[in-house]
Amino acid sequence: MPDLRLGAIDGLTLGLDDEALDVLAERVAAILEERIGAADPWMGVRDAAVYMGCKPHRVYDLVRTRAIDYGKDGSRVIIKRSALDAYIREQRRRADAKRKS
Repeated sequence: MPDLRLGAIDGLTLGLDDEALDVLAERVAAILEERIGAADPWMGVRDAAVYMGCKPHRVYDLVRTRAIDYGKDGSRVIIKRSALDAYIREQRRRADAKRKS
């Protein structure tokens, strides 16, 4: 039976300081984002609201004001995750700029 202790895999043990562990974690996160994020799925308004942590009405407001890019599947509004991420990044950038001024 393999040793499943943290940091031990088949007899290999890694000793990492906090800085090296942070670098490794960031690299793993980037690889996962490339693999998982590459799909950039379309989602409906309800899923977009859950992703953003808001109510569906807020997502419809963002669509109505063209604050986020979206598509249509018949009458259904669909939004790419990357569009939501871009909107959130822009809002953070604006908030940071406002705090600094």
